[in-house]
Amino acid sequence: MLMGAIALVIGVRGLHLPKGAAVPMAAAIAVGTATLLKSRQSPPAELANPLLEQELQTIHQQAHQLAQTAKQLRIEATQLLTQANQIELLRAVQSACDRVQELPTRLIPVQPNMQLSQQEQDARLADVFSLSTLLSDASRVLQSLQTKLHTIDFSNRGETLEVRSLSCELTKLQEGLDLLIVQ
Repeated sequence: MLMGAIALVIGVRGLHLPKGAAVPMAAAIAVGTATLLKSRQSPPAELANPLLEQELQTIHQQAHQLAQTAKQLRIEATQLLTQANQIELLRAVQSACDRVQELPTRLIPVQPNMQLSQQEQDARLADVFSLSTLLSDASRVLQSLQTKLHTIDFSNRGETLEVRSLSCELTKLQEGLDLLIVQ
């Protein structure tokens, strides 16, 4: 895509080609480079344990969905928590959301090792199931936090503490995820 965009800019601005000619040329270059790059990629390796492979795919999907929800919640929190006395609460929510948004990147080390013995694959599968459970828990807490932010009575200290508590709980779940990812 980048090569197509560069070709379009060079064609229209640099070579002064008409847009009718530059756009198809740029599209052809984008498709050509994408095809070339795709052909250079090695095919994904198959795991001996299809359940492990399926669970790895599931946790990566969960992490991406969770990151999108956290991104949206961060935006909502910025819009809702605008008063000076809400800044600390806003920082706590933003910090938790920022860490959740990093999950897909941090999950990259959780890749299958083709040389694992059956016992090691079983242990990896148990870790992946634990990751999946923690991701589900984080999703639940994130949803609770989002709901609470929309219904909170800021004059009620108990509700404010509940939002802070949910942010802390989300952070603790992320720490648990970090421990499993490092293994």
